Amino acid sequence: MMGVMILSPYEWMIPALKDSVNVIRESDRKSSIIPLFADPDAVQRLVSD
Repeated sequence: MMGVMILSPYEWMIPALKDSVNVIRESDRKSSIIPLFADPDAVQRLVSD
């Protein structure tokens, strides 16, 4: 299992972070993304991308 904490709504755009999440999604591993901000629109973009 891999967990990623996102400290701001802008960090999800970092290519290395997005690549890491995509690698985990494509494998048989489980992952979790933990947004540490409260903007509902930003959270939705994060989990939908």
